[in-house]
Amino acid sequence: MSLLFAGYLIRLDKTNTKSVWAIQRSIFTLCLDGAMPQVSDETYRSSAAIQMLHGGGSQWNSGNRWFDKTLQFIIGEDGTCGANYEHAPAEGPPIVALIDHVVEYTRKPDLVRTPMVPLPMPQKLHFNITPEIKKDIEEAKHAMD
Repeated sequence: MSLLFAGYLIRLDKTNTKSVWAIQRSIFTLCLDGAMPQVSDETYRSSAAIQMLHGGGSQWNSGNRWFDKTLQFIIGEDGTCGANYEHAPAEGPPIVALIDHVVEYTRKPDLVRTPMVPLPMPQKLHFNITPEIKKDIEEAKHAMD
C-alpha cells in the first residue's frame, strides 16, 4: 500500500485513521499468509522467494503486505517463512545480521529463556471501505499483477 493511498484512507474516516496509524507506528508487520500455489520440489524455493518478495500477485498473498513498512516478517500457512525489507531507512546488513541472529537463536534448543512479559492481545484492525476505495483497490490489484 502506498503512502498516498494511506493518506487517502486517513482523510476519509476515523476508524481508518486509527488502523493506519497503528501500522505506521509499529516496528514491523507480521504477514500471516494463506496457502501458496502447489509446486514441485524443484521449484519450491523459487516459489517461496516470490512469496517473500511480493506475495505472488493478487490471487495469492500480495494483498497481505504493507510495502511501505521497513520490515515485514512473513509466515506462510505451510510454515514457509522469511522477511521483506524496504531499505530506504538503512542498508541491508543490519537486517541480515538480525535475521542471522534469530536463526541461530532458534537452533539452540537447550537455551534457558527468561519468563515472558505478558503482552497485550493482538487486535484486528478495521477499515471502512467505500465504493471509491474498493475501486482503487481493484485498480491496485490489476497494477500489481
